[in-house]
Amino acid sequence: MSPLTHLAVIRGAGFVAAKSTTRLTPVLYFVFVCSVYANVGVLPSVSGAFIRDFAELGHMFIMFALGALSWS
Repeated sequence: MSPLTHLAVIRGAGFVAAKSTTRLTPVLYFVFVCSVYANVGVLPSVSGAFIRDFAELGHMFIMFALGALSWS
C-alpha cells in the first residue's frame, strides 16, 4: 500500500472509533487504532520518510494542543 493509503486507513478508523459516546479526545482513539493496526499487520512496521515526517508534525501539533488545554 502507498503511504497515502496508510494515512487514509488510519484516519478512517480513528473517525469510526471516535463516533462512540465517550467524551474523550479523538487523539486517544487514533493512538489506540494505530497501535492495534500495527500489531495486527495492517500497517507496516517500517515506514517511509513521508510518514515519519508527517508523524513528527503530528506530534508537534498534539503537544501544542495539550499545552493549550492546560492553559484554559
